[in-house]
Amino acid sequence: MQIGIKNLNTKSELVLSEESNIFVLEHVDWGVVEGAHGSVSNTDTVGEVVTSTFLMPRDIEIVGWILGKNQAQIQARKNILNKLINPQSQMQMEYGQYKLDVKAETTVRYGIRYQENNDRMCRFVLRFKAHQPLFMLKDELVKTDIAVVSKLVFPLVFKPTAIFGAYPDESISDMFNEGDVYAGFIIRLIMTGPVKNPMLNNNLTGEYFKLNFDAITGDVIEVSTLSGNKYVELFRGGNRSNIIGRLVRGSVLFGMSPGRNSFKLLADENVSNMKIEFEYVPRFLEVQD
Repeated sequence: MQIGIKNLNTKSELVLSEESNIFVLEHVDWGVVEGAHGSVSNTDTVGEVVTSTFLMPRDIEIVGWILGKNQAQIQARKNILNKLINPQSQMQMEYGQYKLDVKAETTVRYGIRYQENNDRMCRFVLRFKAHQPLFMLKDELVKTDIAVVSKLVFPLVFKPTAIFGAYPDESISDMFNEGDVYAGFIIRLIMTGPVKNPMLNNNLTGEYFKLNFDAITGDVIEVSTLSGNKYVELFRGGNRSNIIGRLVRGSVLFGMSPGRNSFKLLADENVSNMKIEFEYVPRFLEVQD
């Protein structure tokens, strides 16, 4: 096993590995994600109704060893670790194909007994908190490129950076969120001809968003439903403009539920004059082996 640790402020990084002869990983405890449930009492005075669930921060502990040939080498390697681990810095951990944003809870804690801190080896403990406790893929965005025309459907295998074939009946069906939680997405509508009032419908929930807008050839409309960064923008002739005000009443900038999702692209006129680029960021509760 190996763990990568990056300091995003200083751009420094370090790999801890069970196979290393310099910075050795003894073990990592990824902690757990607790759910904090908000509730109200039932009107019949029996029990409660859960009204919300918040995922709480994750506490992480790493134990490792510094190895060296002499005290000077041990101290030099301690200095590398000391510079890396800073509670004021934004940090990131990498494990396999996943990453997790973290903050150091403390500076490096070194062993105090001679058996754990001498001129050949030194034990250390690192403690982090992931305030956003969900893992993401290192290659963050999962992308598709879909031409909305009626023709043969290519096999659908939803993987990072996969490029899909077209879907018949102007639909985007069986879009799979491989993550464990609800995820926003970015969709780009690329106009190959005029399109009147484009709309995306969620076939499973009935939610939709629709624009009261006449698009022309070459327009690109980008819609983001990412948490904390929702927008609707038009790219036309090298200019970028905010058109979120063109959403019709009842529109919801919905996201993707875990598992299967089914969307349908519609328009009042010329729905076949669109190509789609679709991206989302899956997030995972637990990924460790």
